[in-house]
Amino acid sequence: MVLQMRGIDDPSREVERAQYLKYTGLSESEVDFVDLYEQYDWNPQSLQDYDVLFIGGISKDEAEELSWPEEKFPFIQNLRAGMQLAIDKKIPALLSCGGFVIAGDMLGGETLAKLENHELGVIGIQKSPQAEKDVFLAAVPPILPIVCGHIKYFDKAPPGTDILYFSDTYEPGIPLQAFKVQGAPFYAFQGHPEISSSDLFDRIKPMMYRKHYFHKRKGHPEDEKYGYNHEAFMHASSIKKDTSEAQALLKRFVELVKEGSFEKEA
Repeated sequence: MVLQMRGIDDPSREVERAQYLKYTGLSESEVDFVDLYEQYDWNPQSLQDYDVLFIGGISKDEAEELSWPEEKFPFIQNLRAGMQLAIDKKIPALLSCGGFVIAGDMLGGETLAKLENHELGVIGIQKSPQAEKDVFLAAVPPILPIVCGHIKYFDKAPPGTDILYFSDTYEPGIPLQAFKVQGAPFYAFQGHPEISSSDLFDRIKPMMYRKHYFHKRKGHPEDEKYGYNHEAFMHASSIKKDTSEAQALLKRFVELVKEGSFEKEA
């Protein structure tokens, strides 16, 4: 199952679906997609009918918004219940971006925000000692190039989780880039394993994302013309780096589920 938080009016919804199919190697008949903006009353208990859970990014959250009010995100309680069920039942789960920050908040982490000079593009994230011993990540290189685009972040792992990846973008060891819940195959990445460098333009071209990530600069009339920092948008759109190791994580995760590796680990 793939849980989405995009909405029918977000063009990236279909792009995201195509990318999950492409990089997991699964066929459409093997994956159920649920967009929580449409199915906010989704039943978390239905997760027990699935072998694996993926959760992608989120649309419509404000950059400075550090909580998840139910009146704006009517699915939030069901999503949290689903995440907790996946942890309790040891249903293998791989989250990215929006899923990462909501899970971190649910687990007691302190959500922070950096409105300027935040991570956007391809970041080389650094592997922790815990990841070196992890059944999923042990074979992954020490530095993993991955597409990142976020304003919200964590400076430490939430309680009951292990740090898997970090970067030194803001301060040494900050921000946190990936964590795993202790005792459960529940993994969360700040970046996007499901987006390659060449996919990046299709994901940030909707106007809502241009305005969200590329804020207008004072004293730049061209930014007023476009409604966002067009120069920064064009730079991000032109980034071409090899992120194939990050995309390979999705297929590897599916293969480990099929092999029963996570059950053996638990």
